[in-house]
Amino acid sequence: MDRKDLDRYKRVLLERRGQMSIASAEAESPISAAGHQQGDPVDQANANNEAELQIHLHETDLRLLRAIEDALARIRHGTFGTCEACQNPISRARLEAVAWARLNWSTSVRRRKSGVPPAVPVQSGSCDQYS
Repeated sequence: MDRKDLDRYKRVLLERRGQMSIASAEAESPISAAGHQQGDPVDQANANNEAELQIHLHETDLRLLRAIEDALARIRHGTFGTCEACQNPISRARLEAVAWARLNWSTSVRRRKSGVPPAVPVQSGSCDQYS
């Protein structure tokens, strides 16, 4: 991958990180009254469900932010665009769709079919074990 492409992906990743920071700052309101005994049982259940949803969304945002930071580190280290499992290139189409992708499409599909969760760390040279 040439420098021009790397610079473009870096801009995309930095822009996405910035958007997340803005959204996070706007959402910095305290989580609704989870655990508080205000209102009737239906109100309390709704407040608890809302709090659980907010926690889940926050955790998802943190995972995405970590993936973006990891992709920026791969750009710095010269490994961006290379599958962490098999060292084959990640297609341009995949990087256009998911700029923080760390696996090429075929490895990702094989891992999913094998029941390996996306968050499981990749071992270099592990593509064949998912066949």
